[in-house]
Amino acid sequence: MMKKMWKKNTKAVSPVIATILMVAITVVLAAVLYVMVMGFGGSETAQAPAVTLSKTTMGGKTAIVISIDRQVDLKNIGIAIDGTYNGTLESTGKLVQDNHYFNYTFTPLNDGKLSTGDRIVVDDVTAGTTFQLVWMPSGANGGDKQLVGTVLTF
Repeated sequence: MMKKMWKKNTKAVSPVIATILMVAITVVLAAVLYVMVMGFGGSETAQAPAVTLSKTTMGGKTAIVISIDRQVDLKNIGIAIDGTYNGTLESTGKLVQDNHYFNYTFTPLNDGKLSTGDRIVVDDVTAGTTFQLVWMPSGANGGDKQLVGTVLTF
């Protein structure tokens, strides 16, 4: 009868150490991927909000009703009259652009924030004037300004 001789392979890594190495590599790769993906997301405040404006009649005056996807600070919202930035959204204002004027009153539902349901009551406006909101991610003094939302014509 022949006796089998088993030769011990000393060149290979043990299965326990191999498993530990594979788990460690997987964890490191997952951490690197997580950091990369979170870096691509960027800052939410830098993205312009989705805005819809509509007109309604209130007590003989026209009101602009705002629908917005999230609350934003009023310092980041401005007004454009006839397509030109004309200042920040204040509690009251009289704006003039190209011989068009736009008088309004604004009281936000949430102090210091623009949110869905806010109304801008138009006190007096020149016929043919267009109104739109402006997104200013860096505030009124920043250079980035983007027209957002519906263009309303009076």
